[in-house]
Amino acid sequence: MLEGFNILHDNVGVKRRKNIPASENLINLLVKHGDMFYINRAVDIYNIISLESKLALGAHNMDKTEGDVTLRFTDGTEKYVPRGQSEPVAVALHEYCYCDDSNEVLCRPEIRQVNKTAVDENAVNAGYTPFQTFIWKKRAGGMI
Repeated sequence: MLEGFNILHDNVGVKRRKNIPASENLINLLVKHGDMFYINRAVDIYNIISLESKLALGAHNMDKTEGDVTLRFTDGTEKYVPRGQSEPVAVALHEYCYCDDSNEVLCRPEIRQVNKTAVDENAVNAGYTPFQTFIWKKRAGGMI
């Protein structure tokens, strides 16, 4: 599974060394520290699933997205503020990411999420994303 992410990165020109899949990062942290860090229930649940399956998973507070969310390649005009940072970071051309209609990157699927849609204990509408190709559309009563 982890090698599949590396093959995908090679095919779209994403540098492996600086873009380690989240599931691989979790495994490395577990080996290094012997335990998981508590974040919150919503995040901890998908981290455990990610560790066991080696799938890249994420959770997003859907109340903080603008319009529809799509998986697409970047064109370099997107706003991207990685989780834990306060200033936007440049996005390379032709990287795949989830963006909302405001042209803001919500996550680089198996690599990094963002502050904008971070899920905390108060999130009501959380959308979980296994890394796969699909389109979210906001609808009354949930996502499709």
